[in-house]
Amino acid sequence: MKRELMVVGLVGVLALGAASVGAQSSAPPLRVIPMGANERPPAKAPVKKAPVKTVATKAPAPKAPASNAVLTNAPTVKAPVAKANVVKAAAPPIPPRPAASPTPSTPAVTQTPQFVNSGLSLTDWRPLDPENAILFETSKGRIIVELAPELAPGHVARIKELAREGFYDGLAFHRVIDTFMAQGGDPKGDGTGGSDKPNLTGEFNFRRGADTSFVRAIDRGGAVIGWVRTIPVTSQPDVLMERTADKRVAAWANHCPGVVSMARAEDENSANSQFFLMRASYPTLDRRYTIWGRAVIGLEVIRALKVGEPVVDPDRMVRVRVLADVIQSERPKVMVQRTDGPAFQGRLAASLQERGAGFSNCDLAPEGRIVP
Repeated sequence: MKRELMVVGLVGVLALGAASVGAQSSAPPLRVIPMGANERPPAKAPVKKAPVKTVATKAPAPKAPASNAVLTNAPTVKAPVAKANVVKAAAPPIPPRPAASPTPSTPAVTQTPQFVNSGLSLTDWRPLDPENAILFETSKGRIIVELAPELAPGHVARIKELAREGFYDGLAFHRVIDTFMAQGGDPKGDGTGGSDKPNLTGEFNFRRGADTSFVRAIDRGGAVIGWVRTIPVTSQPDVLMERTADKRVAAWANHCPGVVSMARAEDENSANSQFFLMRASYPTLDRRYTIWGRAVIGLEVIRALKVGEPVVDPDRMVRVRVLADVIQSERPKVMVQRTDGPAFQGRLAASLQERGAGFSNCDLAPEGRIVP
């Protein structure tokens, strides 16, 4: 009888071990992501481990697994043009902290003769500076991006330089992921190319001072969220300015819909010519990729670009120009909503009331309008 009991017990132990092995083997396998791959940002995806993949030469395009996000730049990004790069997926977004009440600023009214007949109040709207904007004419329509030289002067200078050389004309949006981003700017069209210019140093953060045109939305403990013109920004609080040698605090732009950021490889200083336009918000990319602008016209075009990894018969940038270089008679006249104006502040108050602790500066974007 004892021997029978021992046999039964041994069988039970073996069964439990088999069940355990079965459970382990059923765990989802790691997904390999190409060098430049990003993780697809399903809004509330469970926390998964991001896969890592190696890609050849230059910077690869971002690939997206279900819950993490990473963007890799094809051009010399991350690693030098001839080195293979590895991209690691980022962790899922952190839930928002409780919101505080907004602190509106007083808008400064500027008189701009060429827009006086727009019918828009200059207390709520401002003209877009054509020297500080890029016009993308694509196979799906027009996109106009306001540049952010205060945040990323080196990247803004590079984009304007390449646009003025005609570098982007005819290039494809070679990697487009729904609910994530659209990547382009690679002359090879496969995520491994770039320009012949040197790679750029990452500009993931900037120093914000009292003179920065920052409009706050809410204070959240040790951070403040708001906008620098159209760019969504998170910053350390003003009180810390008195404790720093330069009287400034650390701040960084946020990857919200319409934001344009630079692709790169594993090396943080490997951005070159490839960039991506956000189709949705993805906070895990913040402080890891350099944001250099935001679309004020054409978010619907960004979201309409043909999807694929890679894209078959992709949409293209027909022509890319600095807006100031377009002849006056053909140049679109664009007005942008002021984040410090009463109309936007009213929208902000309503959104804060509706969203409460879940509010994000990605929930609200200044409007852009083309006027006669």
